[in-house]
Amino acid sequence: MATPRKQQEKSTKPKSMPVSDVTGHDAMTEERIRFHAYLLFQDRQQRGRAGDAMGDWLRAERELRGEPRGAKPESIAGQKS
Repeated sequence: MATPRKQQEKSTKPKSMPVSDVTGHDAMTEERIRFHAYLLFQDRQQRGRAGDAMGDWLRAERELRGEPRGAKPESIAGQKS
């Protein structure tokens, strides 16, 4: 007896993968960083402080990772002067 066509199609389709497996990063983490950076931007604007989007993004990353305020990124910290 032949297998119905729908069953054959289902078995040949690739299984879905989490976004992190496909892109190499966690989309939810990126969304959290984006939102936190936006909150930092709003706070900075309300207080009239200077800054830019990149600084807000990097600060959001540090804060969400729980790094101390003056910590250097690993790529810089490991380099010798």
